[in-house]
Amino acid sequence: MEHLTSFIDFFTEYGKHNKILTKITAIYVYSEREIETLLRMKCANPNKMVGFLFKPKVEICYAFGLIHEPLHYNLQQLNTLRNHFAHKNSNDFSHVKENNLTFRFLQRNGKYLNKNLKKLAPDEILDHIMQVTIPPLYAITSFEATLRKRQLKQAQPGKG
Repeated sequence: MEHLTSFIDFFTEYGKHNKILTKITAIYVYSEREIETLLRMKCANPNKMVGFLFKPKVEICYAFGLIHEPLHYNLQQLNTLRNHFAHKNSNDFSHVKENNLTFRFLQRNGKYLNKNLKKLAPDEILDHIMQVTIPPLYAITSFEATLRKRQLKQAQPGKG
C-alpha cells in the first residue's frame, strides 16, 4: 500500500508542475486510443499489432488510407512533441519555437495550410494541437463504426 501512496503523491505533485506535459500526454493517449479503435475495425488480425508503438500505428493507418495526409502529418508532430516533453521532463517550449513546429490544416478548397506555432503561447499551441488531432480522429472512427454497423446489419439473413 505504501507504493500506491507514494505513486499518488508523485502523481499529484507531478500534475501541479507539469500541466503542459499532462495535456500533451492526454491528447497523445486519446489519439492513440482512436487509432487503435480504427485499426481494430479495419484489420483482420488486430491482435497482431499488440506492442506496436504510436508511430508505426499511425504509419499503418496512413498507408491503408484510413487517415488523410494532414492528420498523418499532425500525428507525427504530436509524437515528436510528446517525446520531447516526456523525455526532457520539461515545460520548456523553446524547442517548438527553435524547430519551427508546424501543424497542417486541410482547407475547404482542398489545399493544405501549414500553421507555424512559433509565435503562440504554450496554451495556444496545445489548443491548436488538440484541434488538428482529436476532432478528425473522432470523426473518422465514428464514421467507420457507423459504416461497420450498417454492413453487419445488411449481412444478417433477412435484413436488407
